[in-house]
Amino acid sequence: MTKKTFHLKPAAKVCFAIFLVAAALLTGGCALFDTVGQNTDPALQKAGQRLGKSIGRENYHAGGFHCILYTDQTLCVTGCDSTSDRLVIPDTIGKYRIAAIENKAFYENDTLTSVTLPDSLEAVGNFAFMKCRNLKSVSFGSGIRFIGVSSFQECGKLTTLRWGGTPAAIEEKAFYLCSALTAIDLPAGTKTIGPWAFAKCGAARAIILRQGLESIGDHAFLKCGNTLRAQIPGSCKTVGESAFYRCASLNSLDLGEGTRVIGRGAFEECGALRKVVLPESVQELGKYAFYNCPALERLEAGSALTLIGKDAFTGDERLLIIAPRASQTEEYALKNGVRFISKEDYHG
Repeated sequence: MTKKTFHLKPAAKVCFAIFLVAAALLTGGCALFDTVGQNTDPALQKAGQRLGKSIGRENYHAGGFHCILYTDQTLCVTGCDSTSDRLVIPDTIGKYRIAAIENKAFYENDTLTSVTLPDSLEAVGNFAFMKCRNLKSVSFGSGIRFIGVSSFQECGKLTTLRWGGTPAAIEEKAFYLCSALTAIDLPAGTKTIGPWAFAKCGAARAIILRQGLESIGDHAFLKCGNTLRAQIPGSCKTVGESAFYRCASLNSLDLGEGTRVIGRGAFEECGALRKVVLPESVQELGKYAFYNCPALERLEAGSALTLIGKDAFTGDERLLIIAPRASQTEEYALKNGVRFISKEDYHG
């Protein structure tokens, strides 16, 4: 039997190409475009790339540590020979300074109970200590700059973080599901907290964020169910979507002057929250920002607040809003049946 070959006409080829692209988009397939621009897959982004370093030698072994030697004569730790439950990484191995810990270097290491990182260390790679299920404490040195994606995710016994320095970035899911962490107290100068970074850290009683912070990522502290107090500095311009969603015990919220945007659902279902004073700088409240906060009795806002999303306060029957007369906030309250009194008339 003669095998038949079919050839598409030019117009048919164009239609077929359009069909393939449409099918990829409809199925969420972005793989067609993965080669365009920088690949952001955290599994492929190495610690050295974060620091702008290039590999000189891949297999360097000394002092009981396995490393990558970069061209600038610094090291990246990829593993170690020790079976001790206490990992202490030195500043130098031989004549080389340690600058990073590679992705997955200690992934699922159930032996470790404590980790001490040197002052020389600048970056903890993605997934570096993920699922170290018996890890209880981590001490960071003075040189820390980046804490990578999921670097300590699901370290379920981790209770203590000690900061000798200030990381500029704590990336996505860095401490996600560290359910025993007793407090989240970050040093001044940390600039960004990534999405889901501390989500579901259920034992944390306080979330203290300090001056220098610029943004809080979406879902960053979601379902930190035992947190009583949250402090957000004025340097933080944006509180991301669902950032404190269902922090059910939160009853004290300190927002610093300078914050501009409180995202969609940022404090949704914070059932213990009774009073909120928005800084004069706040310009926007996203949809559901304080939705279903049944204990919320009083919210104060300034004249800069001009954009209030749908159902920002719905479900808060006790709520009294205090804001300038003839403001957008007054208009919102009247339109949505929320009790309102002007700042000019309030003497509480």
